[in-house]
Amino acid sequence: MYWLYAITGLALVFSLIANREKTLKALKIFYRRFINILPAFLIMLILVSVVTRSKIARGISRNQKATLFENLIEYRVHLYPNSIPDSITDKGVNCRWDSGEPPVRDNVFFFLSADTVVLAVGAKNEARFAKQLGGLLSEVYPIGDCAGKRSIFAAIHGGSEVGQKI
Repeated sequence: MYWLYAITGLALVFSLIANREKTLKALKIFYRRFINILPAFLIMLILVSVVTRSKIARGISRNQKATLFENLIEYRVHLYPNSIPDSITDKGVNCRWDSGEPPVRDNVFFFLSADTVVLAVGAKNEARFAKQLGGLLSEVYPIGDCAGKRSIFAAIHGGSEVGQKI
């Protein structure tokens, strides 16, 4: 990732050397446009949440779980394990946190403000595309819902395993 910053910095230096006036004008335009989109961009970066019925990252090896949690923390993803989305409104998601098994169970309701909700429920296995590609390519690695019904964390784990293989 840092090499992209280095390449961008070098390109900016070369641009300044080639034509200082045009580069400064372009930077001013960039600054004005960036300031206009910054509030929406910051909200998108800050307010990402994962709500799951089960423990987060169950069935994933200890090392992969640690790496996953480090990345989620780094990107400030809010985690809500043992929670069930109850309903989706135009303002966000009503959820219920389940503290345990009956008779200890006490439901705690909470609301997550959201302008976009992504459902990743693994409800339908969609393997047709992988089968079609199998005849065209020498190697095809089905992951996610293509490999079968699974949770988002199992899909991430499957993608990680395939990435390690290739």
